[in-house]
Amino acid sequence: MTGAHAVAGHYVWYSLQLNVSEAPPIGSLDVSATVRQAVAVQVQISNPLHDALTFDLTYGSDQLVGPEVLALKPKESREFEFFFAPLVEGDSQASVTFSSFRVSFTHLCICPIMPSQVCSCSLASVPSWC
Repeated sequence: MTGAHAVAGHYVWYSLQLNVSEAPPIGSLDVSATVRQAVAVQVQISNPLHDALTFDLTYGSDQLVGPEVLALKPKESREFEFFFAPLVEGDSQASVTFSSFRVSFTHLCICPIMPSQVCSCSLASVPSWC
């Protein structure tokens, strides 16, 4: 940072060291799904500011799929949707981080994944004209 001395007119240089850490998630979502079946997840998002906000979204797992950008008008509140699409059975944790120049926050998703149903298929006879 620089600043000009008010009386002498010469520059003064300042050095700042900022120690910051990531904020904890603002909430957690319990989402359950079956292997190889996507589930829609809705989160209510609000812009408390008098200016428009554009969020860049980061998904903390390949199992979460959704838009990469979300734009909100001033004072707008709406539902945001993304999808949880697990490929492996078991418990999982993932996150969705909403980042903009002025506001950033994270939602943590706690996701138990159920095994898929076993289905049986019988082969039909192939028509002779094939």
